[in-house]
Amino acid sequence: MAKTRPTRKGHATTRRPDTSGGRGQPGYAAEPAHHGLPVHEVVLLLETDAARGLSREEVARRRNQFGSNELPGLNAGASPANWDASSTTPWSMS
Repeated sequence: MAKTRPTRKGHATTRRPDTSGGRGQPGYAAEPAHHGLPVHEVVLLLETDAARGLSREEVARRRNQFGSNELPGLNAGASPANWDASSTTPWSMS
């Protein structure tokens, strides 16, 4: 069943795919938007330690479960540091 966490009044929520296998509500489950929470609450939600981070074993487990922490469609050459003045950038109007 997909985890849902209670939100306090006034906190933003985000929606994520419901992975409950049909046992929960169809579609998405509400969860607090991490960017709208205090740091200590995000640390608790992500089940990590702000000072030590994750162990190598936990990183490997989460990478296997959730995939790499990458934005889709980006590659090594897509860094703004590698763009030249003649290239098209996301800020280009033409």
